[in-house]
Amino acid sequence: MLLYLHPTRREAITAGGTMLTRWSLTTNPAAMLAQVSTAPAIFFAHRYDQGGRLHTYGGITCTPDGELFALQQPWPSDSYPQNPGVIEWRRWDDLLPARTATIPNTACPIMSMDCSLDSSWLVIDNDDYISLLDWHTGEVISRHFAGGYATSGLAFDPTSTFVAGLSFSDGGGCLKLWRLDPVERFVARPAREEWPSRTLVPQDVVSGNVALTLVHEDLDRTQIAWTYRDLADTECLTVFSPDSRTVVFSLRHSYSQCGMELVAYDVPSGRRRWCTRSEEEHWGRGAFAPDGRSLIVPMQSNELFVYRVEDGALLQRLPLALDEPVQALAFDHDGRTLWLATEEALVQYPGYICE
Repeated sequence: MLLYLHPTRREAITAGGTMLTRWSLTTNPAAMLAQVSTAPAIFFAHRYDQGGRLHTYGGITCTPDGELFALQQPWPSDSYPQNPGVIEWRRWDDLLPARTATIPNTACPIMSMDCSLDSSWLVIDNDDYISLLDWHTGEVISRHFAGGYATSGLAFDPTSTFVAGLSFSDGGGCLKLWRLDPVERFVARPAREEWPSRTLVPQDVVSGNVALTLVHEDLDRTQIAWTYRDLADTECLTVFSPDSRTVVFSLRHSYSQCGMELVAYDVPSGRRRWCTRSEEEHWGRGAFAPDGRSLIVPMQSNELFVYRVEDGALLQRLPLALDEPVQALAFDHDGRTLWLATEEALVQYPGYICE
């Protein structure tokens, strides 16, 4: 499930299963304002390819302009769509499509996407490429070969400058960090040789005024349990700190005895800051506290784990007296209220979370 708050109103949207729901945050529990079924679409659908690899598709973005949010066009749960690279922009007020855009040269559904908070850009992964799109028109501004990798967990930082995600293939995987650069400063990588034709094709195609520079191609994973594992079966959720100086990857591997690993990096240098493991599995993407000092993660055990961002120490395990596990969470604009989304409800955490 995904949970996003409106940038100015006391409202929120959740996306889970086949339902989009708009909520009023003026009451606790939140009151439902609108709900739309996108059946047979599946948000965050897990699919296995012909090689038996697990992939995660779907999801929605926040609403940077307060009017529209984006999602991959729904597709039947038992087959791929005819045009897999189609994105819908939907209206916040009624949750219905306002416009669509078809991404050219796409053969597979979009695995991951996110939008920048400055209302300018949409980044997507599709068919071994990372593409940067104009948020308002859907035009592809730049397209970058990901080295034969698929990429999941894409996320923009709060300054709309950096993008992070997990790239993987049959041969392994790596954690990456990109930076948005003006086209005058962007340096395209050498053309690659396409097998078996041996044709030279560009790795970077830029048609707008900005592009994505790969600044950290393989962030340090030493001392992480999956350093030598094939990351193709790893679910990745990515979140940046409020000051954009720290990025945390939440990793869950289907073959690991460890339920979850959190790995934090310094964004400017790419230096790994810490790594922590838990036998419990996460249930959704974590959220930084507004002051940036702690990270709160919803767990399948129906608890909230609170980690200290400085060193990754587990500060608290907060049990929740809810009938259903929390699948998503987000802080309200007041910086104190934490909203918890279950499959059927959106409620406030009964108290404040701090060190």
